[in-house]
Amino acid sequence: MAKADDYGLREFIGKETLTHSEQREFFNRTQKAMADWNAHRGSVGGSLGDYYAWLGVATAEPEPKMAIEDSQR
Repeated sequence: MAKADDYGLREFIGKETLTHSEQREFFNRTQKAMADWNAHRGSVGGSLGDYYAWLGVATAEPEPKMAIEDSQR
């Protein structure tokens, strides 16, 4: 199982649009994963590609679009 699954990020991968609540959850989970990535790599530099490889996801996956909140319409 990839780290993306451990952090619950897999459900967002390939999803075309995220609702407002999904955006918040995706952000929170990503922040946790990024904190662990930073602790893992220490002072060694790392690229975004390295981070995706650490998560175990392909970098060619499309990024989800963010849905417009009703209050912004």
